[in-house]
Amino acid sequence: MAASDNVGSVFDCPICFDKLNIPKYLPCLHTFCETCIRSVINTYLLDKNNHTKILICPVCRIKIKPPFSNITADEWAKHLPLNHQLIAFKDSCLNEDKTVLECDSCRVSDGKRITAIYRCQQCEDNLCKACFEIIHKRIPKHTAVDLRKTKEKTETLEKCFAHPGKSIQIYCFDHEKFGCSFCLTNVHFKCNVLSLDKISENDLEKSTKRLIEGTRQMVHSTRIGIEAKKKNIKRLQEREDEIIQTVACKINDIKQRLDSVFSQLKRSINKTNKEKISDLSIGLTELLSFNDALLQTEKAASTIMEKGNKNEIIIAMEKTKKEVFSLLKGLASQTHQMKVAEINWNYVNIIGTLCNLKKIGDVRYCFQCANWVSEIQRNFHEMEKEVNLKMLAYGRIEMKQLNPRRILQVHTKDFCTTVADKPVVIAVYIGDKSWNYSFSFRPEWSKVLVESQHMQRTDGVHNVPSLLLNPDKTFNAFGYEAQENYSGLCEDHNEKRYYYFENITSIFESGQNIDEQTNMTDISGKDMGALEVFKLAIKYLTLDIFKMISDFNLGEAKFVIVVASHWNENTRRFLREVTSKVGIQRPLIVLKAEAAFFHYQYSAAKGNFEGKRTVEGKQFFTADLGDQNSTLTVHRGNEDGHSDEVLKMGIGSWGLQSLVADFESFLAEVFGDGTMQNFKTNFTNCYLDMIRHLKSKLRWQGTNELRISDFPAGTIEECRLDAPWSSFQEAIEMSAFAGKIHIRKTSKTLVCERDLVFEKVFEKTIAKIKTNLKDVMDMEDIDTLLMIGSFAECRVIQNALRETLSPKRVVVVTNEEVRSGGVYIGHMTK
Repeated sequence: MAASDNVGSVFDCPICFDKLNIPKYLPCLHTFCETCIRSVINTYLLDKNNHTKILICPVCRIKIKPPFSNITADEWAKHLPLNHQLIAFKDSCLNEDKTVLECDSCRVSDGKRITAIYRCQQCEDNLCKACFEIIHKRIPKHTAVDLRKTKEKTETLEKCFAHPGKSIQIYCFDHEKFGCSFCLTNVHFKCNVLSLDKISENDLEKSTKRLIEGTRQMVHSTRIGIEAKKKNIKRLQEREDEIIQTVACKINDIKQRLDSVFSQLKRSINKTNKEKISDLSIGLTELLSFNDALLQTEKAASTIMEKGNKNEIIIAMEKTKKEVFSLLKGLASQTHQMKVAEINWNYVNIIGTLCNLKKIGDVRYCFQCANWVSEIQRNFHEMEKEVNLKMLAYGRIEMKQLNPRRILQVHTKDFCTTVADKPVVIAVYIGDKSWNYSFSFRPEWSKVLVESQHMQRTDGVHNVPSLLLNPDKTFNAFGYEAQENYSGLCEDHNEKRYYYFENITSIFESGQNIDEQTNMTDISGKDMGALEVFKLAIKYLTLDIFKMISDFNLGEAKFVIVVASHWNENTRRFLREVTSKVGIQRPLIVLKAEAAFFHYQYSAAKGNFEGKRTVEGKQFFTADLGDQNSTLTVHRGNEDGHSDEVLKMGIGSWGLQSLVADFESFLAEVFGDGTMQNFKTNFTNCYLDMIRHLKSKLRWQGTNELRISDFPAGTIEECRLDAPWSSFQEAIEMSAFAGKIHIRKTSKTLVCERDLVFEKVFEKTIAKIKTNLKDVMDMEDIDTLLMIGSFAECRVIQNALRETLSPKRVVVVTNEEVRSGGVYIGHMTK
């Protein structure tokens, strides 16, 4: 920590050699930045109470006792007096416009003070026009900022926030902050710190491209959501107009119908009324005639009564009576005409309803969940796994302590007999890329049988979790059969009515909490409940199982569900609920790493590893190296002999696909980015065939050389885009790999020599894997590595790890052995 003898300017700190910031002086009168002297105090011996015993001046080496006992380093630094004289002197000497920057080159060379107009971003020098043209214009990679055009003349993104004069050089993972060398010695000296110099330009470029690609994917998903929202709003507005127009048409139809019915009513009443009135008029005529006759009779009788004698009156009275009787008799014959009528109108129910009408319908909104945000989150999480400073610098996995630790409890580990209470034990593996199963019967429990042949492709790859449902959401097909059926539907342009989920377990990779309310979106955007989707898939799997063991039923089987190690507890709880809906009661759900470790214990107990080995009280390391990601777990076989414990777990974003990405980058370097992108876009099937060949060769070839048969050299030539070469061979000869790549024209086989493949193409990925696994095994004092997963089958990785970890043991556990481990767990558990 001793400073240089040449302390430079009086305004410079002897520790950091930068301008003094909060100048504090010691009793020996040497002045330092408060931050710097605090970091010096921190480096000296501390007593049991974390108090500094003594301080030695970095310049004169004089010993200085603390001002009082029980003082901390921070308190001592703050207690030191401020150098007010130096501050005043600095203000008087530098009393000028601080916004005017001077040329650093002129000031250093001949002491001239010339205004700077450029700033070099790489050298961090302020330069005048002459110095810039003489010195930096010759370095094309250096970029300059015109200070006359920018407001932030002295600050860039590279400057430390705490110390503006210093460049950012580190990143603290504990505080999640960037910092400079001062921050490292002061605030972050005990933290987990990354030096930015450790990040290579190539890795940074790849990570940046992945960031841009991930951002574009999120933009694409966001735009889909935006367009869907806009279409939905537009559709609601259109639907509003449709409803109003429809109702208006209905009302108009009702009006026209009412007008028609009203006219009909008028005509009907008029006609009927005329008929009734005509009938009533006949009776009226008779009454009028009777009335006139009575009046005449009355008049005649009255005259005789006034002027006639007695006999005349008697005769007249009798005559009148007879005449009246005769008239009444004639009127009586018309009694049926002697009626009065009343007209009434009884309206039908609809009229009353219309009179009491208060509304003509209900408007209801049906809402459906749209998972645009989930898709964006999935894109972000996938990008975050790869765009990560720690992964960028080291590719290192952070092993996290499981709390509470996961413990697998069994009844016995003697591996001599089964304790299962069911006649058959079935282990079903539900993984992120494949589903399969194994089983064994209680009499021969150690003889494990595998799934039916149609559950595998001809190349031995297990069934993929693809699901095809009919338009009515009933089961159609699962696995490769689902993929083939869906391709047939696409050829017939009949796929839109069906539900097709390309990989149903991809929902578990998102890390979201899944329950009965969770929906899944198929390839065409249709939603369906996740519970129902998985229920149909697992029901198909159980039916397939019992086709093989037709002598047993579901109630006679004990199920062990083996799941990907990195899936969370919520996922395991969801699968337990799904299996119960299918009729699988109380299945035992174990991690893939646990099943692999249990199979290792079975093999060790049987002496399959050069003699019997004990696992009690020892720690073991399981690396699940998959296609996309890798999961590392630290296990311990507990001394009780009945339980295994998962102590730590870490997840890395490298796998078999990392080697594929390395190979793609290698091809792009030889033939050009434009050519390879053109090849991938226009000859997708040919590209996928090449990748399948590559993966197959990586799994089974040794480390002598890499040979890829049926390599599409001619097709790549056809895709040449803005490239200086005219043929495939010329492109190889012009590249940095000339002489190390060969194409055999007769067999169309691409041959890459060993030193090219393992020192250039795959070196970084392999180095990351070796570093991560070796670090964990050294740190945890583990002597055995168990490798599982598709990437673990790669001979290149196996040989590299055996060479690096020697003399420690590397054991490869196949997928069949993992499922066998699941079966053994079922037999060892009641």
